[in-house]
Amino acid sequence: MPIQKFSPPAYIQDLNETLKDAWSNIIDNWYKQAIRYLRESHGIPNPYLFNLLEHPEAENGPVREIPWNGYPRKYKLVFPNQDERWRMTESVVNRDLNGRSTPYRYLVNGNYIKATDIFFRDQDEYCEWKSFYDPVSNHLKKIVFTCENPEYWTFIAENDRQLLLAKYREITGENVVMDDLFSIRIFTIQTMTDSMKIKTAGIIRIINGIVRMAYFI
Repeated sequence: MPIQKFSPPAYIQDLNETLKDAWSNIIDNWYKQAIRYLRESHGIPNPYLFNLLEHPEAENGPVREIPWNGYPRKYKLVFPNQDERWRMTESVVNRDLNGRSTPYRYLVNGNYIKATDIFFRDQDEYCEWKSFYDPVSNHLKKIVFTCENPEYWTFIAENDRQLLLAKYREITGENVVMDDLFSIRIFTIQTMTDSMKIKTAGIIRIINGIVRMAYFI
């Protein structure tokens, strides 16, 4: 069945109908830009990248699952016991399962020295979380997952600051104030944003020929 609009990430219900329409228009434009990019920059007249608003999936069409080698598979190969897997994935370590430390380096006297004192949870990208426990009962209180949709939060900030403030308070459990969100300029490393994922998915599908990439809206 044809979709009428693109939904927010994970179908989350943060937005009113007006903002849902605006978000859908953004996704629609990302697909159009990515398709145009493949045609103009790579000379591909009919790229295998489809905007579902313009080219709905065929009813009863074949579906192929995408193989996933990230969590939990890499831990299953090493730890058959499920309880042990959970414990290891939430342990703070300075080396991963393959014995590798982080790639970060310190600048010391003009030279870059590999950092060996940085600790982390050996979890996979897009599958990262932290559990919080009650200090007295040790009962699980909440689990916080990572989010790599900066453009979604930028969209909310540009369209409804009060909604943004409410979501930050809800998610962090802290009394966040508006100045916390807009008075400090924060520098971050560029990650794989939503629009980049769409363009990359199209390129990978074209180059490899047999790899089918999916983007979940």
